[in-house]
Amino acid sequence: MLSLASRTLNKNTQKTDDLGMFLEGHSLSVNALALSSNEKILASGSTDKTIRVWDLENHQQICLLTEHTDTISFLLFPSFLISSSIDSTIRIWDPKNFSCTHIFQNFSEVNTFAVSIENDFLLSGCSDNTIKIWNLLTKRREAVLHGHENPIVCIKITSDDAWGISGSVDCTIKVWNISKKRLEYTLEGHTSYITCIAFSSKYNLLISGSSDNLVKLWNFTTKKIRSTFTSHTAHIVCVYFLKNDDFFISGSSDGMIYIWDLKTKLIEKSIQISPFLYFIISRIYNHIIGSFENTSIKAINIKNTNEVFSIYGHTQKVTKIIKSEKLGLIISSSKDATIRLWDFQTKEIISVLEFHSKSVNDIIIFEDDMKLISCSDDETVKIWDLENKRVEKTFKTHSMPVVTIFSLPNKNFLSVGKDCKCCIYSFDSKSLCRIIRIQSYKSRSFSLCTSRKYIVITEKLDQNVPNIGLWIYKIIKTNT
Repeated sequence: MLSLASRTLNKNTQKTDDLGMFLEGHSLSVNALALSSNEKILASGSTDKTIRVWDLENHQQICLLTEHTDTISFLLFPSFLISSSIDSTIRIWDPKNFSCTHIFQNFSEVNTFAVSIENDFLLSGCSDNTIKIWNLLTKRREAVLHGHENPIVCIKITSDDAWGISGSVDCTIKVWNISKKRLEYTLEGHTSYITCIAFSSKYNLLISGSSDNLVKLWNFTTKKIRSTFTSHTAHIVCVYFLKNDDFFISGSSDGMIYIWDLKTKLIEKSIQISPFLYFIISRIYNHIIGSFENTSIKAINIKNTNEVFSIYGHTQKVTKIIKSEKLGLIISSSKDATIRLWDFQTKEIISVLEFHSKSVNDIIIFEDDMKLISCSDDETVKIWDLENKRVEKTFKTHSMPVVTIFSLPNKNFLSVGKDCKCCIYSFDSKSLCRIIRIQSYKSRSFSLCTSRKYIVITEKLDQNVPNIGLWIYKIIKTNT
């Protein structure tokens, strides 16, 4: 049922400055969000079985979509709105009036899906052992592909949109001719269910990972196994090709990541991720830089996978690493209450910033790599002048530890504290602009995504509360 009764936000909601607005309406967890291509419309899907559509310019709910009969699991908003639900349907919605123009009836839950490069068709892998081809232009189901004997776990579409590749609980990988809508061949070799797949169009190779702890490399043309990699001791979680497809990575629940050389079929580098805390990529220096539980910072060359350096200095765990390409610095924060600046070339400590009194939880670069913003368990947020190694401004807006900070458009930034406050600051004026109070649960997880116009902030419930998910969302419109 479609409700076009647009709801103007309540008085408290309408008390918004240029920085934002607050939207509410769902009664249970918000599981999915999608912005229209012009970023004027936001759709939200919830465990309450509804989709709400919001006009972000007029701060109004446009409509309430109630056709789904179970939890909304996914939303996509290319030129029209697409939704999927645990009720085993995929629905297409008219972007003009948000009437449901077509229902794709799966008859079973959708476990995985992939969308073509041109966004003109979608492949869904289902728990009824089938793959369905949906035409996103005609809004019709074009085919149901049978072949697997058990539910589909993972699915990919090749970069030319010609082939679909699926992995299943039946331990097989199947390759589908999308234009002819038929099974071309089956790859057999794993002894347990397939967990992940990756494809290289450059070399016409396929990588598969399985719960049999094996990674296999397949020749996509000859349909034969080229190599089997046996180094993992637990089921494979992910496989993917690195840049230029000359190396690939496999990750396992055994806590190990291996970087493999496609030519030699040998492990070029192994990384134990159990104590692995954080990593960044330096494109200029072509390095992966990571922090480890032993308080060290290591850099790995992406091309030759050699360890470039290890540096030590912090006395407790490193909480984050960032880089200033302009100043040639690695910047690390730690539970030891310090921020350390390292010269990228000499690997030596240039400066130790010690003005926080407790654990430094997060840091971000600002103002063309010349400024640093930090937050701490000491309940403060600080702006630093990196060139002169000094504090420019200290904010004492929180009454409990500050757990994270985000960079926002138009030279604004945001801090989130355990006091359930989101504080928005203007970098130019070095002033607090707004405080948003969020639900008073003791334990929560925050996430944030940005577009050209909007910042969507989501918060999760306490992990002990039923229906864990995105309970509420707040949209903050930045200055244009």
